Amino acid sequence: MEYNFKELAKRLPKENKERLKSLYESAEFVIKEIDYAVCDMKDAKTKYEKEKFLARLFQLNTLLQNLEFAMQGEWGIEKDANYHTWWLKPRNCMCPRMDNTDPVYFGGGKIINCDCPVHGILLCREGGIDITVK
Repeated sequence: MEYNFKELAKRLPKENKERLKSLYESAEFVIKEIDYAVCDMKDAKTKYEKEKFLARLFQLNTLLQNLEFAMQGEWGIEKDANYHTWWLKPRNCMCPRMDNTDPVYFGGGKIINCDCPVHGILLCREGGIDITVK
């Protein structure tokens, strides 16, 4: 799936552009919240606190994914989590950006680094949570 977003933008109604701007701003806010949650989790002193921050991290990752689906909808393109890129933007994300955005592989699924404090901690721990909506 390859899209020419410059061409799509030329044909996009003003209302869609305004909603996209709002979605982008919301995604930036969620990314900052993810960064804060990772920092808070590192400072957690008890298992309860750590689980609380893990739950928050899961909620924020789910919200970011839903925002990306909404962005795809506003662009008028197929909704597919394998073509999301915003999930790689949190400051503490250690997942391989190049592999996840390489045109040869892009869309083939998400490559998660198990050491990533944003995604790996959710997926690679015992009983991990799959943040990808199928």
